[in-house]
Amino acid sequence: MKAKPTHILLVVDDEPFCVWDQDCRDNNRKFLENFDPYIYSTTCELLQPALDSPETKIHAATAIRIQYGLALETHFSLLFAAAQSPSAAYAWVSKYSNSALRKLIDKTESNENILSSWKTSISGWESILEVLLPANAVARDISQESYKSLRAGFLRLWRNLATDIVSELHISEYNSFKHGGRAYVGSGSMLEISASAHFENPMKIGGGDYGSKHLRLKRHPSLRGHHQVCSTVALNWDPKILCVLVDLMAESVASIRASILHQLGYHDTFEISVLDDDIFDRGLAVQNSLRSFELNQGTSVGGSKPTKSEIIERYANFRKPTIS
Repeated sequence: MKAKPTHILLVVDDEPFCVWDQDCRDNNRKFLENFDPYIYSTTCELLQPALDSPETKIHAATAIRIQYGLALETHFSLLFAAAQSPSAAYAWVSKYSNSALRKLIDKTESNENILSSWKTSISGWESILEVLLPANAVARDISQESYKSLRAGFLRLWRNLATDIVSELHISEYNSFKHGGRAYVGSGSMLEISASAHFENPMKIGGGDYGSKHLRLKRHPSLRGHHQVCSTVALNWDPKILCVLVDLMAESVASIRASILHQLGYHDTFEISVLDDDIFDRGLAVQNSLRSFELNQGTSVGGSKPTKSEIIERYANFRKPTIS
């Protein structure tokens, strides 16, 4: 005899869902137990030796930057799944969007209340920390002093990474890597401005061991939406520091997962790793020194301003190539 479908309620930011499932609790347990916190950190570890070779360092740096972007999204998606709907984390990560994730981060940064199934009000990073990694929790094989230090380190990590995931230039770079390989990675200054009507002499902005550069299109400020303007975006970053940050995100996710498995009654014990305080210093000390820049290439327009239909008509009238 088939089991009757059960249902579970959840919200993603402020959007409600009702998920019908044969066994919501078991599927949630399996999702959390099978979730691999270390997939991106292990990949970065495999890539690091390639940074020492002139032939492979650019490709390795590119791959590490992409792993960092993937780890960043994964980290915050599980964090907010656990903060909003821990009993339906598997469903939350299936329904969230990047825009919803960034809205939740913006709300948390401004200490706004977010909807949650926890029996306490959640507003701000400290309150999220308290429900995900409670101060009075007893973790296995770790002293309370070490646990207190770990909580402080994770809180610092979350706040620092939050500024990155909501950054327009980070989002633009991340999408440029994912869609069409539009970002170029190199070493040295990633933004070189040639002499032009705007700049009398060539100059370099930023600079660092590695960085990326890509062209960004966005809506023209004074014309209809199909009129776009182009800008050059450059970001400088250190792949070795990114590897440290990916390692820290892996430990953060692993700790959140272990806590939720314990608090929901799936596991009898709460087991997390002990981390040295200096790893947070190494990963976050240079976070504010990473440089980014966007150079608009001008918004002036001249001549005709074609409508959408005029553009379509122009393409429709192009002569089709002759195949011989």
